[in-house]
Amino acid sequence: MRPSGGGKSSKGRPKKPTRSAILPWWEKLLYLLVAAIVVTVWWNRVAPQHTVVSFPPATAAPAPQQKVAALPPPRAEEPPPRPSVPLKQWTVLFNFPTPGQSEVSRRPKIQMFFNRPVDREVTEWAFTMSPATPGGFAWPRPDQLVFTPKGALLPDTEYTISLTPVDGSREKEPYELLGARWSFITGQARTYGKDIQPLVGAHCGSCHGSNGSAAGVLLGTYRDVSRYVVPGRSGESRFYTFIQERRHHINMAGPNHSTSTKLAIIRDWIDEDRGAQ
Repeated sequence: MRPSGGGKSSKGRPKKPTRSAILPWWEKLLYLLVAAIVVTVWWNRVAPQHTVVSFPPATAAPAPQQKVAALPPPRAEEPPPRPSVPLKQWTVLFNFPTPGQSEVSRRPKIQMFFNRPVDREVTEWAFTMSPATPGGFAWPRPDQLVFTPKGALLPDTEYTISLTPVDGSREKEPYELLGARWSFITGQARTYGKDIQPLVGAHCGSCHGSNGSAAGVLLGTYRDVSRYVVPGRSGESRFYTFIQERRHHINMAGPNHSTSTKLAIIRDWIDEDRGAQ
């Protein structure tokens, strides 16, 4: 039975082929490109902006610095060591009057002789005399000190001479003054009867007696001798200056006719005791 209306029946007729579900490769590629563009646009708008950090070009690492040891703190300046200088020792070799001497003239010259030249200022500072006696210093030689008292010393009195030790080891030229100490005793007050008459009788009487070769200058009594004495001035007294001459004082002098203790007694009798009887 044929269908009505004259239409064609699809039974037994082949169907019109439909479009395949598998896309060709070029279409797939086109879809991928479109998708990539869309994603890129969306990412640039939505994604956070990243800061681009530029790094300096790499350079060679610096060589490690060598550690320097810490310097010690500066010290206070110290004086350079003193060179070794030999120490000079000054000592008294001998002196006058001698230690323990008695009957010393009351107008002595205190003398000290040293082992070498000494410093004058130091030595004079170290010198003392007791009882205290004013006077002056003289230096005939660099190693000889002479102290002359001003005026006569007391009669029959013990005097002590001292030299104080001085340590000068810290000086530019180190030295050491060794101490010294000694004493002497002055003579007693002189009188004609006790001191002068015995000397005149022993040394002058043979020539200056009434029957002597020098009878024109009698020296037998105190009155005779007093004619030739100026009290207090032995240098102006003929009795003293006359016997100082070689031919008159030879028996009163020491070696080489030097002034002896006997002449010192006569001088003291005139100068200090003013020719006392």
